[in-house]
Amino acid sequence: MSPSPRTALAIPRAVLPRASCKHSYLSQGQRRWITIAELDKAQDGRERVVVLGSGWAGYTLGRELDHRKYQPVVVSPRSYFVFTPLLASTSTGTLEFRTALEPIRRRNATATFFQGWADSVDLEKKELEIEEAVEDPMQSMALVDGQGEAENESEKQARKEKGKLFRMKYDKLIVTVGCYSQTFNTPGVKEHAYFLKDVGDARRIRNRFLSCFETAALPTTSPKMREHLLNFAVVGGGPTGIEWSAELHDIISEDMAKFYPELVKYAKITVYDVAPTVLSMFDQKLAKYAMDTFKREGIEIKTSHHVKSLRKGAPGVVEGGADVKDNTTCYTLNTDEDGEVGVGMCVWSTGLMTNPFVEKALSTKVKQHEKSHAIMTNERLQVKRPDDSVMRDVYALGDCAVLEGTAYPATAQVANQKATWLSKRLNKGDIEGNKFTYKDLGVMAYVGNWNAILQTSGAGNVSGRVAWFIWRGAYLAKSLLPFSFPSFLFRPGNPPRYHHHVVHPKPYPPTTRRPCFPPPPPTLPNLVNMPETKYFHHNLALSPQSEPAKTTFPAKLAYWTFGDASKPAVLLPSCYGGTLANTLPFLYDEEARPNPILPPSKYFIIVTGLLSGSESSSPSNQPAPHSGPNFPHVTYEDNIRLQHALCTEELGVEKLYLYCGFSMGGQQAYHVSALFPEFVENMVCLAGSARTSAHNWCFLEGPRHALVTARDYHDGVYTKPANEGVKAFFRVYAPWALSQGWFRQKCWEQAGFKTLEEYLTANWSGGQGVDANDLLWLLWTWQKGDITLYYPEDQGDLAKTLGRIKARCLVFPSRTDTYFPPEDSEEEVKHLRDGRLAVIETVWGHMAGGGSGTAEDTECIIREVKKFLEL
Repeated sequence: MSPSPRTALAIPRAVLPRASCKHSYLSQGQRRWITIAELDKAQDGRERVVVLGSGWAGYTLGRELDHRKYQPVVVSPRSYFVFTPLLASTSTGTLEFRTALEPIRRRNATATFFQGWADSVDLEKKELEIEEAVEDPMQSMALVDGQGEAENESEKQARKEKGKLFRMKYDKLIVTVGCYSQTFNTPGVKEHAYFLKDVGDARRIRNRFLSCFETAALPTTSPKMREHLLNFAVVGGGPTGIEWSAELHDIISEDMAKFYPELVKYAKITVYDVAPTVLSMFDQKLAKYAMDTFKREGIEIKTSHHVKSLRKGAPGVVEGGADVKDNTTCYTLNTDEDGEVGVGMCVWSTGLMTNPFVEKALSTKVKQHEKSHAIMTNERLQVKRPDDSVMRDVYALGDCAVLEGTAYPATAQVANQKATWLSKRLNKGDIEGNKFTYKDLGVMAYVGNWNAILQTSGAGNVSGRVAWFIWRGAYLAKSLLPFSFPSFLFRPGNPPRYHHHVVHPKPYPPTTRRPCFPPPPPTLPNLVNMPETKYFHHNLALSPQSEPAKTTFPAKLAYWTFGDASKPAVLLPSCYGGTLANTLPFLYDEEARPNPILPPSKYFIIVTGLLSGSESSSPSNQPAPHSGPNFPHVTYEDNIRLQHALCTEELGVEKLYLYCGFSMGGQQAYHVSALFPEFVENMVCLAGSARTSAHNWCFLEGPRHALVTARDYHDGVYTKPANEGVKAFFRVYAPWALSQGWFRQKCWEQAGFKTLEEYLTANWSGGQGVDANDLLWLLWTWQKGDITLYYPEDQGDLAKTLGRIKARCLVFPSRTDTYFPPEDSEEEVKHLRDGRLAVIETVWGHMAGGGSGTAEDTECIIREVKKFLEL
């Protein structure tokens, strides 16, 4: 029996805990799992509109359908929408992957989402059968022929018995399942080619590109193999293939030439196309402009070329043969015209093929296009039966559908216009009196080095730099990802490009652009497996103590998450000058410490950056009118309220199992426990205090004056980077971060330095990327730290305010800390309802509290936190 097809769909997944769970921190109204019975009950007389797919058409419909009139349900194997025009840029590092993604699940979403594949549809009973896709091994990768086909009937029945299949009724069905990547059944393409349809493809391409250069740089790699590895083939001369070739050329000429100057001579880019010309949808003059531009840049275009096969291994080496090294480090592309050619990577972009769901589950039930086999619709986007009659409650749009009598291209522009039109008509209930009309807004393509081509239906053609600005601006205007606007429109160095992470096999996020402060010792590295940095945007009402006070500020909070939101939530805030990467990784990351006490498999880890700390909104990264010295002075309260909004509004976390911070992070632990007493169950303050003492405040005046007395500081403004001021700041800061015993015992020798000066030069001299304004603004926040300000009625009585804290508290100073001495901590613990004190016996001073002391110091922290949490 032939397997039944599955389409771009979804299945229910419990991403939040049930109410009976021990750590059920989310209210019933915030649960994101649901049964079909509950879904039916919530229908409340509305028509259920099921949208299959989360591409340009499906995502738009899920957002725009009126939930007061309909019950929208989006079913897709992908839990996110991909802004496909940006994929080429993300694959080369010009943009971060997150700029091309938008999750389907959002707290303000009005559509229910299930992640899975549709196996079948009964158009008479109006019923779908759906199979889960949560554990799909090809998640986030391009769909090629052969994927998405279900098992035989016996296997299918077994999965159904295991709860992997479910049925769902609908009133209206909208099919937007898209298409698969066309391979023409070319041998080896499905297995060895690199596609560019999803973010996973972009990641795979970037990693392969980097590994090609790294392998070529090895002394064991022969010159011939270097030629193969750095020969990049692109099959397909459409906009995707051309734009990716342009992006690839830019990164090689602008970045790899600096990192691998001896290898650039081997680099080669070749575009293959079976047609006699590339960019056939463009005007002939624009296509010629693109070809001429490529020729000048050294990109070879080979038209009228027919690819026969793609296999692993070097030319002349049989796959699986004796030459194991050559057989596993490159590929062989075989064409009728050129024969075998060794390539490091082959990116395949040759068009689309029909989705198996359309081809097998619907082919006998709907009318299909004679050549493409796409679903035929009328002018209202309603699906036609084979006898030309119309299904009034079934619609199809996007790449999987064709409006009869038209030849609209299979583009995002067409899909988006159809989805917007259909959602408006359904919301108004006037679809029978209207017909869809397409407005051609033009086509664009990037051709490299700030040049683009633009073809419009009425305004003429544009090429060059002007077209590039229009191209970038158009994606800015049409992007569904407002938080990413600045990052892809005027990203620093684009061009010249910003590829700081490009030389690392595991791409580093831009948050690691500056050195750690204070630097961790070699035994405690930064987090190794760094995730993509996320940003939470929030209109923050500044606190009464902020400057300016009680105004609204468009704040951006940088954060990482690890693990499942259904697990107990742990928040780790960064410290002064800290980064997401060096914020207590030894507590949760196995790369930093085997068997951590807070593994993401058991806890939902949230790591946040400080305002003014360079990763979240800061003087150094905030656009006008809040850039540089115009950035507001923010308090701990502002940071805590922003973190609270992230948890409750974005992540769905109503209560934290643990809030643990070091230094300024430790002070935040006190502040969150005082400001939101019901929000935190357990609090750990590592080398911090509830109120910045007079002694601490006075110390901070020293490094502050080192910055404001710098020769480049005039009337509150730095006229140029304050390199000398920053160096002076660090030298003032250094002795206070450690202890007299540390200097007396010459502990710099333990860190591998012969002299104290060598240590200070390497670790306490500032460095490129450290912004003086960021340092100043953080000092201001630190100096203003005082939890009694939340309760004016306490009249500054710290003991009274400490008594308001309901969380279980572990206060953990270092014996030799000169910022937050243990005597202050002992006094604070006396007034806590449920507080305990532990002390790190060390000469590493303040630094020991963050894991930058000795291995014994860090083990002491781990042991006491584990005991405190009763783990």
